[in-house]
Amino acid sequence: MMSVTKTRPKTILVPTGKWCGTRKCTVKQTRKQKYTIVTNQLMCCKGYVYTSGTDSCAPVCSTGCANGTCVDPDVCQCAALRYLDPNTRNKCLLPTCDHVCVNGFCSVNNTCVCNENYSSYNATHCAVNCAEGFEIDSSLNCVRKCEAPLYRHKDKCLTPTCDHLCVNGFCSVNNTCVCKNGFIAFNATHCAVNCTDQLDSNCAFKSTLDSVCDHGYKLNRGKCEPVCEPPCVNGRCVEPNVCECDKTLVKKNGRLCQDRQYGCGECRSDGTCLMTTRLVLIHTFL
Repeated sequence: MMSVTKTRPKTILVPTGKWCGTRKCTVKQTRKQKYTIVTNQLMCCKGYVYTSGTDSCAPVCSTGCANGTCVDPDVCQCAALRYLDPNTRNKCLLPTCDHVCVNGFCSVNNTCVCNENYSSYNATHCAVNCAEGFEIDSSLNCVRKCEAPLYRHKDKCLTPTCDHLCVNGFCSVNNTCVCKNGFIAFNATHCAVNCTDQLDSNCAFKSTLDSVCDHGYKLNRGKCEPVCEPPCVNGRCVEPNVCECDKTLVKKNGRLCQDRQYGCGECRSDGTCLMTTRLVLIHTFL
């Protein structure tokens, strides 16, 4: 238990020395009156102090907790945006940046954190989140979005122009072609059907690109490859109707490669095999 002496104002009547009829006159005066209150108080552990307002024990930071809150004995938790000074115990510092943070605030590591409803535009500026169908311009204003293939130039949406065709695509800025969905770039002027996820070995460009490859070549998965008719056997087509045998193999004819053990004494210039035979003479003695 604990007793506390307090004071409170009390009004009393004080005689003035004058007579008011048969009685002396009085006036009201306010004086302080002491009184004692006996209460029950918590006993706080070391590192805590009693708080009468909440009738509880609160932690104490012996060195203070500037710009923060003492959450445990000698443990300071910094307020929002601030961080503990690594050199001074229980001192919270406000981050500083060597650049401005437009529509944001400076955080640790010299970075900007955007305010609510803003998104990062670059390292120093945050832009407001625009409604659907709008985008941010260079002045950080929300303007109506320029849908492809249009592009923004200052406050206008312009149509890009190219000095060449864009087959299966559309012209974009910097005189470049952008392929339509389902197509991939074949060269600077043509886009091909995207065969990456298709199992059909005959997947190739649409008919509009049939003339891209030279005569004797065909398109296969975005590349012009030579054609050998009939196909090479045990070899590969390296030029139109020109087969090249795999290692250890020799040409039997223009399209067929075989092991050397099957014999090809000499290969002609056209790739065919010149077979050599032995003439065996059998002498019969009578």
